[in-house]
Amino acid sequence: MTGSPAGGPRPRVVNSTARIVVFGAGGRLGRLVVTLALLDGLDVRAVIHHANPLPTNPHLDLARADVHHPRSVTHQLADRDIVIACLGSAGAQRPDIATSGAKTIIEGMRRHGLHRLVSVTGTGAALPGESMSDDHALKRAQMAITAAHLLTDGEQHLATIATSPLNWTVLRVPLMTSPHDPEPQPYQLGQSAPRVSSTVPYATTARALLDLALDDHLWPRTAPFIHQSTGR
Repeated sequence: MTGSPAGGPRPRVVNSTARIVVFGAGGRLGRLVVTLALLDGLDVRAVIHHANPLPTNPHLDLARADVHHPRSVTHQLADRDIVIACLGSAGAQRPDIATSGAKTIIEGMRRHGLHRLVSVTGTGAALPGESMSDDHALKRAQMAITAAHLLTDGEQHLATIATSPLNWTVLRVPLMTSPHDPEPQPYQLGQSAPRVSSTVPYATTARALLDLALDDHLWPRTAPFIHQSTGR
């Protein structure tokens, strides 16, 4: 595994002046990605769909878009360098938010000449043709029973991104906890799925997404799993 312990060594940052756009910035995960990016001193465009939970900041550009309206998505990609997608169908009226978002974002990135995309999905999602470990297969089977529409959306979103020409990384995440705690914890990334009972804080996932976005040599064109680190 490779990792980035909070408070410890950080990955090689290749674009510390990057202009980032975060889709799904109004959700629990997206707002933490925005918060951490602003703390890093980055220029952030936060794209929301409904209510705005974010405080004003001179380095924050707040925008609205709908993943089912490609023009609105493409417009928000102008003057950006890196795209982070924190989209999902949980609680949404339509079951294809992540997949539709992936399609419209990829097309918009093509139009604007952008290359780096980091997205997120659950640990149950599998890449096309992927060999699954026992933990991965068990989590996928569990999701197929309890939240089939989320699994379908996550996997279709993953397949859509995987077949694109972009320099992409999709982070696969177990159940997220502690949505109101802004402090990331140590984490590791690996090719093996965590145990079915594993959890990870929202802020830790947000930190990992930013670390991946800022160093495009980390896990290119693959979908690592995040694990909580056992120590610093």
